[in-house]
Amino acid sequence: MEIFLCYSKFILHLQLNDLIKQKEDACRERDQQLTHIVQLRKEIAEMNEKLRISEEEKLALEHESNSQKDQIASKKAECER
Repeated sequence: MEIFLCYSKFILHLQLNDLIKQKEDACRERDQQLTHIVQLRKEIAEMNEKLRISEEEKLALEHESNSQKDQIASKKAECER
């Protein structure tokens, strides 16, 4: 009976060690994924900022283009008079 109890304790100890290792592995994987998520969020923020700047530049260029078209049309009208 005593051998059985020692064996049972040994098995429980092995199972406990295995569970602790699984927990540590899961925590390590979670930490790696969190780091990756932080990096991805940073990249998204940077891309959003670049997009915002590009859209502002596009609007400014469209405004400038329209202004130049208006000037050309105005000068063309003057020349036709």
